[in-house]
Amino acid sequence: MKESTLGEDASGRFSNTAIETMRSTIHSSNNNEVFFAGTPNEDGIVLEIRVCARGHKNAVSAVFEQLRAREVVIHNHPSGDLTPSEADLELSVVYSRNGHGVFIVNNDISNVYVVIEPFTASKTHQLNPALMKDIFESSEGMSNVIDDYEYRPQQLEMMEVITDGFNQENVAVIEAPTGVGKTLAYLVPAVHWAVENSSRVVISTRTINLQEQILHKDIPLLQKVTGMDFSVALVKGRNNYLCKKRLGKELSEVTLFDEKNEKDTLTSLWEWSEKTTDGSLAELPFTPPSELWERICSDADSCTASVCFGAKDCFLTKARREIAKADIIIVNHHLLFSDLSIKKELGNFNAVGVLPSFDRLIMDEAHHIEDAATEYFGSMASQFGVNQTLGRFIRKERGKERGLLPYISQKILVDFPLVAKSEQDAILDLIHDIRETHIPGFKESIVLAFQMIRSIAAESTNQIGKGVKWRLTDEILDSEEIRDIQRDQFLPIAAECQALAAKLTALHRKLNQLTVSPDVDEPPLAMELAQIKSGQDRLSRLGVFLAEYLFKNEELTHVKWVEIDSEKAHIVRLKQSPLDIGKSLSEWVYPNLNTCVAVSATLAVDNRFDFFFKQVGLSQYSERSVDSVQLDSPFDFSSQTLMCLPTDLAEPDSPDYIESISQHILEILLVTKGKAFILFTSFYVLNQVHSRIQNELKQSGITSLKQGELPRHKTLEQFRHDVHSVLFGTESFWEGVDIAGESLECVIIPKLPFRVPTEPVLEARVEKIEADGGNPFMEYTLPLAAIKLRQGIGRLIRKKSDRGVVAILDARIHRKFYGKIFINTLPPMKRVKGSAHAILIALEKFFNDDKE
Repeated sequence: MKESTLGEDASGRFSNTAIETMRSTIHSSNNNEVFFAGTPNEDGIVLEIRVCARGHKNAVSAVFEQLRAREVVIHNHPSGDLTPSEADLELSVVYSRNGHGVFIVNNDISNVYVVIEPFTASKTHQLNPALMKDIFESSEGMSNVIDDYEYRPQQLEMMEVITDGFNQENVAVIEAPTGVGKTLAYLVPAVHWAVENSSRVVISTRTINLQEQILHKDIPLLQKVTGMDFSVALVKGRNNYLCKKRLGKELSEVTLFDEKNEKDTLTSLWEWSEKTTDGSLAELPFTPPSELWERICSDADSCTASVCFGAKDCFLTKARREIAKADIIIVNHHLLFSDLSIKKELGNFNAVGVLPSFDRLIMDEAHHIEDAATEYFGSMASQFGVNQTLGRFIRKERGKERGLLPYISQKILVDFPLVAKSEQDAILDLIHDIRETHIPGFKESIVLAFQMIRSIAAESTNQIGKGVKWRLTDEILDSEEIRDIQRDQFLPIAAECQALAAKLTALHRKLNQLTVSPDVDEPPLAMELAQIKSGQDRLSRLGVFLAEYLFKNEELTHVKWVEIDSEKAHIVRLKQSPLDIGKSLSEWVYPNLNTCVAVSATLAVDNRFDFFFKQVGLSQYSERSVDSVQLDSPFDFSSQTLMCLPTDLAEPDSPDYIESISQHILEILLVTKGKAFILFTSFYVLNQVHSRIQNELKQSGITSLKQGELPRHKTLEQFRHDVHSVLFGTESFWEGVDIAGESLECVIIPKLPFRVPTEPVLEARVEKIEADGGNPFMEYTLPLAAIKLRQGIGRLIRKKSDRGVVAILDARIHRKFYGKIFINTLPPMKRVKGSAHAILIALEKFFNDDKE
């Protein structure tokens, strides 16, 4: 046995119990290689050992899935030479990224070589509540840098709850109405914790507007107030960044095919790439065609990471380095749950997904958590997506064949001069088989299967066209028609999928074994190999998905539906989502976070958090305490607002409904002289009302702005500047819009915002509640609508000097038993209920009183 000169005395790294456990296990394994996981203490000493895998004299399986947070990966070298092999070093990079130290030991555990030091749990520095309080109260704090700073006790209370959440490692749920100043209330403790403990804090929001406010307004303000040196990074999806390697490849190919317009654009992009330090789409001085950008942006399928020759200059790598170094990381809910779903799939919360590892999280706009988590813990397949995957391998553009397979066929003849002709021919034959037989046959099967599904979905829903959502209930999945499609279409396609994936695996293996010239710095096909591997993985997952999709659920845990795109009728998606995301959050997310804070202006229904707790799994989570606080509004709604409830308008199911509300909306707007948002629940009603009253509004000097006629930000900009304008909007204008002052003095809600009962996920959740003996309307449908209504009304009052009226035209709010729940969920406004005529008189008096 060759004894290594590397390493150190193992007794300084392991407890006696750990040494004995490893020594006896290796001996009982006939002195072969064994894979261990060790738990280190705060000093990095491994106290406990778990056996994960056993191998032979030269190797052992690397088991990632079995590892727990901060465990040390340990394996022995039976030879006694502790020098890490190339495989050891490659794996150590992966382990390190996931927060694991790496040790190599000899068989008698007398010597250890530390490849990666342990990631020990650091001792935390508790936040000083008095110091946090001083930032808001002292003359040297906020008031010193903010003109007309107003002390708000609600903001201070919120900050204290979050400070306690960091110190006590609690979960905190806070409803902070508009005007509280919630972002500064959570940024102050978050920044202090991150700096004092060298521990990153992730802040997740739903809207870009809030991210920009935090980044460009609140953070600079806090830096000025505290004088602290801390860093902040905004996370963008990787396809926001240019990949210079992909750009170079496209430029060389477009030169070959002499496509002038595209060549000019690519040349401009290359010139920009040589000057920019950011490399993101947002920094580009022009907007390239979206199809072109997709071919040159950073792409997970083609990324070769550390082995890429351009890794040092990679814009995505630079961005991720900045993110990894940042004290505060700002991300949107979609990227957050994309990251969490990757970590869940890997079985390691400390893995690097979209984000680096973290254990302190603040979720703003938290009422959207259920929707974001549902999307990312679900799965989907579409003909368009399959064609995109196959198009990476072979596609036609302007009559020319492009893609990986034609490119590789050319490259192996040019860049592999040391390869024997017989070996080249074998590869070319395999490529020919894939591109001429497997891919065309697979495409044909996919087209036929999706056409059949599309036809059945349209027929079953009586909607021949776009915007179809057809839920696949167990009854439908058990029908003879669906069973036939499963047997005759989906199962054979799944087999074809796996066969194509196997061919790609074989191609990857052959290409990876090609002999290259010794003076080549980077393997000539490194990026292409990454793309082949990614494509093979995608096809394997697709095969499993299609094989299982049309089978009934053994238990009601997921909902499945077929969706025909609302914009492009040829795009058909097969979707599947979990019914209860609370289970995943309670079992996977909360236990792995030391601090988790959920904040929104609208979380409570009827002054209770029960609905939100059930939505996000906090009602199932009992490992530690959950602090919940409902803060008072800093605004005096009773004097600043008037709620109008007309009693004589037609109800939503009446044939006279649209005509009735159109007339009343017009009368209200003539009183307010515009200055209004009308928030609809459907485009159909919006268009009908708009077409009926727009001419009369114009004649009265009131500008009509309709959602969809201009980009959203331009519509809002015009609304702000044209005081006598009215905005007709739907979903995207119910929240995330901040317009203070006289431009917005009226919010009109024609109909209570109940979600469409045929929406697949909603329908399935309603049925599940009913099956469990609950009341789905009271437990789910109504709370969702109450929160939505509160969001819409929240557009009105944005500061203490604002005044305005809310008109709810849906008579159900005062005629139905559940109306009081809506009312109790809203701020305490002065109310007037009566005929439409009486409402107009009250409105005129309200605005006349304001002028006096």
